[in-house]
Amino acid sequence: MNSPAIHTAFYLSIIAWEIATMLLAWWGGFRLLRAIRRTAAGFHQAKSVAVRPLHCLLMWLVAFLSVGGEWFLMWQSKSWNGQDAAFRMFTMIGIVLLLVALPDAEGQP
Repeated sequence: MNSPAIHTAFYLSIIAWEIATMLLAWWGGFRLLRAIRRTAAGFHQAKSVAVRPLHCLLMWLVAFLSVGGEWFLMWQSKSWNGQDAAFRMFTMIGIVLLLVALPDAEGQP
């Protein structure tokens, strides 16, 4: 694929994915802030939006690791190998997703 139009469209789709993820993350954060004084069930219900951007980020990082690592052989480059950083981000976001998705119980601090 040597078409500049395809490259540009793919690049713009990545930017659109990141913008949509950022907007979802802000929306989820605001919903959680508004629900902070609600019951545990109400707060857990507000998490429904907050977990979506975390899923989007995990999918983006999996695509980055698989496409960049295998298709473009990123692991062979000493200066352009971002797999370690992507794996660290994937792990951190995965842990945050697990913590956010846990159900809340009444009486928790």
